[in-house]
Amino acid sequence: MSRTTLIGSVMRTSVASIQPEVTLRQAAAELARAEVGTLAIMDDDAVAGMVSERDIVRALAAGADPDEALVASVMSRRPRYLTLGDDVASAVDIMAAAGIRHLPVVDDGELVGIVSIRDLAKAGGG
Repeated sequence: MSRTTLIGSVMRTSVASIQPEVTLRQAAAELARAEVGTLAIMDDDAVAGMVSERDIVRALAAGADPDEALVASVMSRRPRYLTLGDDVASAVDIMAAAGIRHLPVVDDGELVGIVSIRDLAKAGGG
């Protein structure tokens, strides 16, 4: 695949998600259960944010109580996202500029997938 390949052909349609009111421990358990590195934080049907393993580790290193601190306190709010019309090159550029490894994919305001730096590398876009 080339850097002009559309995101829809490289994204994963199965997206692990949680609500912002869950604790860091619950989020970590969901990351482990789903075997993923990031979770979409949902507010109704909209992506309110993203939380990654790195976000949780940083919070714990700073002294957060995993059973008291909520995902809402550490999630990245209003995350960058892709649409089905975006290409691999756009995803690579956004990830590099923002220093992130995952981007949600949205179609008509609805979460339809996620793409990781690993997905892009497999597609030959990295």
